[in-house]
Amino acid sequence: MMSSNNEDLSTLKHLAFERKYETVFWIWSHFDKNSKQLALADKYIVSALCYYAGMNLKSIANIDVFAYEFQELLAEATEAMFSKKIALPQEWLEGLDCWAEGLLDQYLLSLASDVLNLADAAQPQRFPSVRQALMASRAKLDVLLGNLKKAESAALNFAMRPYLLPSRGNRPLLYRRFMSVLLSVGRIGEYRTLLWRGIYEVYSDDKLRFWFIQQVKSTYKGNIAAVLFAEAPVSMRLAFLIQLLWMKAANISLLRPLGIVKVLRITALAFLYYLNYRRPNQIHYVTRQKPKGKVGTILVTRAMGGLGDLLMMTAGLRALRKKYPQEIIHFAIPKAFFSLLEGNDDFECIDIEAESLQTTDYARWYDLTDCPASRIETMEFPTIKSNRIEIFAAAMGISKKELAKYGYTPKYVISADERKVAEEYIANINPNNKKIIGIQANSAETYRNWLQIKELAFTLSQDSLVLVFNNDAIEGYEADNIIKVVQPLRASFAIVAQCDLIISPDSSFVHLAAALSLPAIGIFGPTSGKVISRHYLKSKAIMPNKTDFPCSPCYRNENLVCNLAGNYTSVCLANITPTDVLTAMRS
Repeated sequence: MMSSNNEDLSTLKHLAFERKYETVFWIWSHFDKNSKQLALADKYIVSALCYYAGMNLKSIANIDVFAYEFQELLAEATEAMFSKKIALPQEWLEGLDCWAEGLLDQYLLSLASDVLNLADAAQPQRFPSVRQALMASRAKLDVLLGNLKKAESAALNFAMRPYLLPSRGNRPLLYRRFMSVLLSVGRIGEYRTLLWRGIYEVYSDDKLRFWFIQQVKSTYKGNIAAVLFAEAPVSMRLAFLIQLLWMKAANISLLRPLGIVKVLRITALAFLYYLNYRRPNQIHYVTRQKPKGKVGTILVTRAMGGLGDLLMMTAGLRALRKKYPQEIIHFAIPKAFFSLLEGNDDFECIDIEAESLQTTDYARWYDLTDCPASRIETMEFPTIKSNRIEIFAAAMGISKKELAKYGYTPKYVISADERKVAEEYIANINPNNKKIIGIQANSAETYRNWLQIKELAFTLSQDSLVLVFNNDAIEGYEADNIIKVVQPLRASFAIVAQCDLIISPDSSFVHLAAALSLPAIGIFGPTSGKVISRHYLKSKAIMPNKTDFPCSPCYRNENLVCNLAGNYTSVCLANITPTDVLTAMRS
């Protein structure tokens, strides 16, 4: 065993950030116990270790010994975060879920239960997609423990409410998890509901899709019976038939060089896309009988954030209110986001997880959980032209003409009391009445972060009062005229409204500044500031030099490497200097 120094830990953090899971696991496993514990204070290291250990637990020597030792260290690290009142980040919770799955696969049920209890204590509802995965793991555990009623309740919850499952790509994986639970408790009807959703929905995992096709054959004792006699509507059975032909062709080696398999794949996916998204408020029922909703009610569902997307949706929701002034609009979102939309009278927020929420009670239902922006951007890639405000509005049945008529600007409402408190706060910290510049320290997604923002803050603090905002503790930024603001969301946003200028990476503050009619400078690299800020008249987008980085914007995400550098750091953002921002401020 070896001890680690700061340089070793820094290296390990970098490797973990770059998703070098096996290397991280090997290095960490050779640390002594104290060094291992120190390393587990980093979210990327926790995620990397949990992912590798969960996926490879079966092949690790002395499984039981390792599992109990790793679990003990992981629990200590998690409890340490709780004791410091630090909210567990998404990467940490994703790691806990992966580790729990590995334990369940090896029937280490007591340890799996402990992991899931840790995750539950961390308020996973902040990250809906992670929470759904954790609940699926919990249902699987309940089945193995014989708690069939609890497992049934969780599985039914999601079988009948697909709008709770945020990630379109991950939905079929969760369906598969829940299907085994539903079969175990004898809920064959709901099992078939998820089975046909796995056939009908759009996703790119061919191996998983072929599993669903085989499962249909097994369920109905043959493909012909499924096509002719299944309870699913004709469109779903037709989709199954086209995919069945594709799968059969993929198994014939002589057809592969002819391109027939590729043509069938494209045809099948295009047909599925048409069936699913040919018009807004498209509602898909697996049974042939379609319930009718009440006249005069509209439901919009969104099972996740982020804050920026929710703010952008307010423009479409405002247009929806103007278009249907006599109708009731319910915006169903997680309760954690209610405060963001407080005071907005264009709609009523309701809890998306409320058992009383039934989509069949509404005349119209627009589902934004199956994110339309992701779909459109994927289709337009690599030249993305559609702005998310326009995309979200269109997904609610709002035309471009209607959106232009009622306004593109996001809406955020600050109460009189909030404004008064913020004004008093500013008067206390800014007695000399300096110009106030607000900076958002980090984006929610690290690949959008601009690493030179701290240097810019120090430069700006020579002449201005700089407020640095974040939702968690902020490291560094120690200087005169720099104040770190870590307050509840609405208090922070009220203080933002007192700033003279906002500087932010591609994140919620770009959209908040537009909602508050504040001048803003957005710093963009992997995404297009020109497209994102299109309707923000007081916003200026700074982007990398096109000559040096013709690949920008690449629209990669947190899980894709930079094509240029081959790692997870957006090197195009490093091309932007504090001088570029200062020049933009002067212009």
